Amino acid sequence: MHFGLTPRWHPMAPHAGQVAYYQSSARFISLVKGRRAGGTELGMRKMVRAALLGTSFPDARFFLGAPVQSQAEDIFWTPLRALLPPHWVLHTSESKKQIRLVNGSLLKVVGLDEARRIEGPPWDGCLVTEFADLDARAWPEHIFPALADRSGFAILESAPEGRNHQWVIDQQAREQMTKLGPRSPWAAFHWTSEEVLPLYGKGAELEMARENLDERTYAQEYRAEFVNFAGRAYHTFDHRLHCAPLPYDASAPLIFCFDFNVEPGTAVVCQEMRLPLPSGRMGTGVIGEVWIPRDSNTTRVCEALYARWRDHQGLILCYGDPAGGHRATSQTQGTDWDLILTTLRALFRTGPRVAYRGKRSAPSHRDRINAVNSRLLSMDGGIRMMVDPEQAPHVVTDLEGVMTTGDGHLDKGRHAKDGLTHLSDAVGYYIETCFPVRGRPGPSVALSATGLLV
Repeated sequence: MHFGLTPRWHPMAPHAGQVAYYQSSARFISLVKGRRAGGTELGMRKMVRAALLGTSFPDARFFLGAPVQSQAEDIFWTPLRALLPPHWVLHTSESKKQIRLVNGSLLKVVGLDEARRIEGPPWDGCLVTEFADLDARAWPEHIFPALADRSGFAILESAPEGRNHQWVIDQQAREQMTKLGPRSPWAAFHWTSEEVLPLYGKGAELEMARENLDERTYAQEYRAEFVNFAGRAYHTFDHRLHCAPLPYDASAPLIFCFDFNVEPGTAVVCQEMRLPLPSGRMGTGVIGEVWIPRDSNTTRVCEALYARWRDHQGLILCYGDPAGGHRATSQTQGTDWDLILTTLRALFRTGPRVAYRGKRSAPSHRDRINAVNSRLLSMDGGIRMMVDPEQAPHVVTDLEGVMTTGDGHLDKGRHAKDGLTHLSDAVGYYIETCFPVRGRPGPSVALSATGLLV
């Protein structure tokens, strides 16, 4: 089976947990691991091995899934092809993101945001990455039933996301192992990034993570701990550390952050700057806000921004909920984002200076909150976000008062009537886009020497 392997089958640093996981023959596997700790790579190798060995069915079928299709393709498609030598492959379909091997086995990459995609023909096995980010109903209602006909196997792997459905399944797996021993259909594995990655040294990821992540987020992402996030959402915010008068630069990029709402109508205004003490670092300064308690709309929020910032000479960059681009304010005005850009460009009379710079899809509550907490206070004590309490008092109220449930989601029931979450949500879209805990940063607001965005 190992004849003619591709360079992708490079040796991996030996680790007892990884070896046990790779060799496990349990039908169902729960893998909880830290970021960049080798779990997904080993999972792909297990899937390729299973496809090569095949099953009693001549058309053995296996899928590799992630929460959304684009994410699944980014994670799996190129590495999967790199693991397969050409002489193992009968046919590759780019459009369907599937590979048929010479022995008849099929490997398919699929997004599970529409979990019904996997329904129909039975499956012999699957690898699901970022399982904690999946809809909790995907496993019992779609994935498990799709494996039933052929007694297929499943690997459910992820870094933790609070005590959600992944935590429940991992606990159940461990209970099965304790109760049934070798007869258990479930196996559970766990290892941290610190067991695999170098802690210090040039370019060491863990060293950089300590500089940029708050303590709870580091514990979740790199120590693979099921952190209970119930309590204050922005637990790193401290009025004594994060509130101070902040300067405004009329020529630097001005960042407008939106969360679409009517009561109250809101927006947050930020600039990247050298923050005052106790920070002293480059970071995000919240220098203003819009707060319209009643009868607001998108146009009124834009007009309020213009009334305060009409003399701004630099770029105006807009961030916010990407889903706002799908909501029509009216049949004639188009979506909220259409209306924002049209209105701001008309008011400021300089269309090219006003642009939307957010992502194509919305991040999770947990990712936004983690990004803001880490920007506020990293493990090394670094402060990279501050608020001017005179210019943005409601932002301070949000950061001090927003609460979460145990799995890290915003407690929307608690805040249904108090007006909280909207301003912190708005600034969270910006922070998560440009300074994310996971994935690559979005469009930067930094300027090159020529004054162009870089």
